[in-house]
Amino acid sequence: PRTLGEREMKVLSAGAAAHAAAAILLASSACTPPAVAISQPMRQAVLEVADAAYPVVASVRADAAGPFAVQAAALFAAASPLEVARTAEKLSDALLSIPPERLDAAAASWKSAYADVARSSSCNVPLPPTDALRVAASAWDAAAASVDPASVAAAARVARPLLSAVVRNEEAICLPPLPAFETAALATADALASADPAALSAASRQARAALGSVPRAQAMSAMPQMQQQATRLSDLRSRQRLKAAIRGVGEARAEQARREAEAAAPKRCFTMSCYDYSLDTGKGRGGIEGYYRPLPDV
Repeated sequence: PRTLGEREMKVLSAGAAAHAAAAILLASSACTPPAVAISQPMRQAVLEVADAAYPVVASVRADAAGPFAVQAAALFAAASPLEVARTAEKLSDALLSIPPERLDAAAASWKSAYADVARSSSCNVPLPPTDALRVAASAWDAAAASVDPASVAAAARVARPLLSAVVRNEEAICLPPLPAFETAALATADALASADPAALSAASRQARAALGSVPRAQAMSAMPQMQQQATRLSDLRSRQRLKAAIRGVGEARAEQARREAEAAAPKRCFTMSCYDYSLDTGKGRGGIEGYYRPLPDV
């Protein structure tokens, strides 16, 4: 097993936090207002993503993931240090907006999922190679001077139980059995659904700004290579299934948002009945208003 220096180990931990932050951003399309549980269709969509992602993640090999990680680290290093620092702070704000009890429940679920996983048996999801970690470490050093240390430290503290629940060794991350993986994914989705939507939106906008700060020529050169490398991470059918499942989350989220908007719409009462304001076609446009006179407000 390779031995990492202290700085590389710190970046490895930061990388795990970055994966969690990326999950928050990706799941922001599925988020509901704070303290509102996700709907049953959304839960089913999350399960389908977990089920589709499992074989993709399980099939990743170091010879395929290594070059991809090196390219990603190079893009990270090319981004503006100030934009990277701002992104770290916004991601910290989004993470800190999740109620502690929701994060605790997610951490407990992952810990339970890994209860019977040995560090040497199913640890086959490779960690980034040392070269990628060192490039990322240097880039983070450049950005760290502009980061609010209190905010990032607070986010690291609340994320630590969740990250420490994941079993890994010096070379790879372990995968729990699929049923346990799905259960933990649902608990994580519940936690993400309780994050502050405004904080999530701000983090998403800032992450795009950081990505946009990469010099265009470098991004245009790297992205085709990364897309080609990504095709080696798993077979085409598995990737297509995962993409379809992710689209399903977006569709379930849109449907949930529509239902919530309808439920929140004020009702208009008339001499014989009430109906949802969202059904009103507008004054002078026909519909119910052409037949009933509204009752006066009291």
